Amino acid sequence: MKVTFKTAHGYLSAQPPTPGGLVRWQYRQDAGPWESFELEGFDFPVPPVPPTPTHIDPIDGIWPPPPGTPKTRPPDVATTNPTEVKRQLRWSLWVADSNDDESYWMNAIVLTPEPGHPPGWTNDPYWFEKVKAGDGASKGYVWPPK
Repeated sequence: MKVTFKTAHGYLSAQPPTPGGLVRWQYRQDAGPWESFELEGFDFPVPPVPPTPTHIDPIDGIWPPPPGTPKTRPPDVATTNPTEVKRQLRWSLWVADSNDDESYWMNAIVLTPEPGHPPGWTNDPYWFEKVKAGDGASKGYVWPPK
């Protein structure tokens, strides 16, 4: 492994030894052959290549999906589990090309649903259609503030 040492004064340079065996150290503006040091046996191990995930999922897989992935609506699942609601919501926001913040929708779906509507994702297209229609219209905790 080749290394160079650059300081505020320049590159640290070990000059060829003098006839008496002394090595002079100098600073140079540019790195050259005398400013490079070979460290033997100090090579870094090659890191293993991580496996390529193939599972497209907004919680525990590839997200957002790679370009060219068909935008199909996720299957409806009736749930009040926040993780599952978030999974459905992220799919819906992606399919609808929405720029709404998911915090607005998580609040509207789980914590403060509309009157007469149960909390959580429902087993029908109700919430997907609301996201797609843009009912959130860029609402939520968006950074930077508008």
